[in-house]
Amino acid sequence: MTREQERKLRASLRSKDIERLADEYQLTAILTLRRPQEPTYFAAVDAALLTKIGRRLSAIAIADCNYGNTPRREREYEKLTERAKTIAAWYGLTAESGGDPRGYVLRIVGDGIPRNSMGDGYGIA
Repeated sequence: MTREQERKLRASLRSKDIERLADEYQLTAILTLRRPQEPTYFAAVDAALLTKIGRRLSAIAIADCNYGNTPRREREYEKLTERAKTIAAWYGLTAESGGDPRGYVLRIVGDGIPRNSMGDGYGIA
């Protein structure tokens, strides 16, 4: 199989669900490297939590963009952002949230963190 054939086959097998899973696995690897003394399981759970938080923050940002913000959504947004900051701090990272739903709403930033899109840090969900 040539490289071009392999590339086309990989592209045909991709789906949005597989891409999300791959992003979560990559985040697990990033977190594991930050705290190698901890079991990988903890990093996997934290990556899953950050992904879940990122998806929810994105949904809130979309609702805010389409319908306007409500006090309840604003409180939930702040609560989730604080939770993400706490998890990121365990790994010596910072979490930033921005309300523009066209990109990643949640990002983790720190030394040695790869960028997965435009902007600083690693975008989640």
